[in-house]
Amino acid sequence: MSISADAPDVLPEADSIVEADLECTSGRLVVMGCTDYYPDARRLEVPPGWYRVRSTAHGLGSVREQWLKAADEYRIDLWPTAPTGLKVVQPHTWS
Repeated sequence: MSISADAPDVLPEADSIVEADLECTSGRLVVMGCTDYYPDARRLEVPPGWYRVRSTAHGLGSVREQWLKAADEYRIDLWPTAPTGLKVVQPHTWS
């Protein structure tokens, strides 16, 4: 996960890129995956306000069956900005 002052460059080799707004009123974020254990999840301190969150996925073609080992990787970028809504920057088509 990266936190930037401005929007980072989009990685053109990504399989999927989606952006959304996030309002953080507490100044604390919890970053975790769907199988992570909440008490052990990474915590981040950020100034309260609106942020843009970008999820970039790589290696989605390696996912063959749910819960089986695959070579998929994900990157989350966060930067402060005014809300602009959901945006699919690069959709992924499952084959």
